[in-house]
Amino acid sequence: MEKNIQKLYDRSIRTWGMEAQQLLLNSHILAVGYDPLMSEILKNVVISGISKVTVIDTYKGEPIHTTQCDKNHLFTLEQGSVRTSSIEKVKSVNSDLTIDVIQENQLNDDLFNSLSVIICTLPDERLLSKLESSHKPIIFCSSIGGIGSFYVTNINGHYKPIKEYVFSDIPKMIARQVIKTYFIQYNTMDTYSIDTLSSSFVHHLNKEEQLELLVGFNYAPVNSVIGSLAAQEVINIIGKRPTYTNEDSNGFIYDSVNNIGDIICTDTQLQQKNIKIDENKHFVVLD
Repeated sequence: MEKNIQKLYDRSIRTWGMEAQQLLLNSHILAVGYDPLMSEILKNVVISGISKVTVIDTYKGEPIHTTQCDKNHLFTLEQGSVRTSSIEKVKSVNSDLTIDVIQENQLNDDLFNSLSVIICTLPDERLLSKLESSHKPIIFCSSIGGIGSFYVTNINGHYKPIKEYVFSDIPKMIARQVIKTYFIQYNTMDTYSIDTLSSSFVHHLNKEEQLELLVGFNYAPVNSVIGSLAAQEVINIIGKRPTYTNEDSNGFIYDSVNNIGDIICTDTQLQQKNIKIDENKHFVVLD
């Protein structure tokens, strides 16, 4: 490693070591979706020295445009523009970063083979299936009102479709139902519209679940929490360091309204275990 690079990343090297830092410097990430949550994740990931990010942001093959809900310092203020048009702002935290923006039809084996990890914030079932077939580690993240979450697959012994983890009832909680309903409604739209999505989405929730949406979509504090934790999980995966998730737990849920946040077990292969929320609102697996 060159001396100037070693000096630049001195604090990181002291944290996770030279070997992990070299892996980060040589890594390539595919970012699927460029919304306020993804910009938070990328901001925290690329500062570690990630060398290349490829971005795709589509709904049923068409580029997604900014709306009034896209509130983030890395976004353009102009509504109606293609969201990825402001992606170069991510370089403000890593000027050596290479960023490519591609279309969905450019996903191919050569691209997948070059990847270290895939980050996805689009709950597009069809696109997720294509990503899962790459067998690359995937971290799927979401931010819905007061709820944030991430799930992993193709790593730590978890190889089932993301949809199966999203639809899991383990553990039973308000946040799980909200995330599941959002996933379903997203995949029923003919064209992408945050207004249509939010209005149709709310009608499928009960009054307790609707409380999670009072803060609005893309709630900045939730994006900040999930953005930092998901980014660290990506760094851990690339750097071959201990991850938050493991063979027993493959997800994280943050419910800001009910003050719950913890690593969770969502895998149906572990359904025989007794899972409950203790008095401190932590998820506990009892043999």
